[in-house]
Amino acid sequence: TRFPDGTWRRRYDGGLVVVNPSDWDLFLELDEIHRDASSGRVDSRFLLPRRDGRIYLPAEAPKRPGQWPEPEPLLTWDGPAAIFEREGSIVVRDGNGLAMLLDEHGEVQSLCSGGLEPIVAVKPVLVRDQHWRNFAFEDVRHETSSDTTLTFTGRRTDRDQSLGFRQTIRPADGGFSIEYRWRAETPLKLHAFRQAVHLSPRTLGGKTLRWPEGEVLLPKETSDSPNLAGGITSATLPIGDRGTLTIRLPQPALLVDDRFYRGRGYLLAIHPESGEIPAGREWSYTLEFVSGRE
Repeated sequence: TRFPDGTWRRRYDGGLVVVNPSDWDLFLELDEIHRDASSGRVDSRFLLPRRDGRIYLPAEAPKRPGQWPEPEPLLTWDGPAAIFEREGSIVVRDGNGLAMLLDEHGEVQSLCSGGLEPIVAVKPVLVRDQHWRNFAFEDVRHETSSDTTLTFTGRRTDRDQSLGFRQTIRPADGGFSIEYRWRAETPLKLHAFRQAVHLSPRTLGGKTLRWPEGEVLLPKETSDSPNLAGGITSATLPIGDRGTLTIRLPQPALLVDDRFYRGRGYLLAIHPESGEIPAGREWSYTLEFVSGRE
């Protein structure tokens, strides 16, 4: 059974099997004392590392720590405002329940709000032809400044085409902003340049996405037509009972049910550039993710 925290659980006569397929470390709260068959820890509260699974056996012994040390730092969405990394992943938290997890290239792999995961990716996709092969990353570096700003710099390349980028993540009022700056290092001929925000059907299926001019019900099952709405510059998502997450976009976006094309969920996308771009041309845009209450 899939639980709201993203874990899969199955109860057997002799114990409980729990799998955490997510990119986040999770804390598991059980009703009774159990023993972790792997580490030997006896407790009712366990850390379940990301992309891992454990067997928990009923126990009557007193609580005791396990033989395995817990990973440090913990990649959890909850906690004080911070930027930290482990195993090629970087976590940015605002201290108020909003957190994003990025890979070493700066692509957002998950964004959590209030313990739920409404966003499963934020990334630019650059392709030169109809085969939709994304430009590769080269020479990517990142650094953190004293004001909790995270900056990535590097290049995106595909054979004879190249462009440099600078991506900056900053605290914003009630959330985060992600600024992208691009510079064509060679002449470019792009079939598509898509800045995409991938929304999770598991969290948002059956919920209503709203923007100032309208609203749309996000279908639980794959829709018969991929296009759900257009002209969206500020999308507000419901989070839990009364929470919200608003995505502010620099230009009107198209909302697509990407499962129609065998994608992973709903796709909120803008297209900042396309076609032929001369060497030396620069452009930029910013996305904002802001928590709120209804």
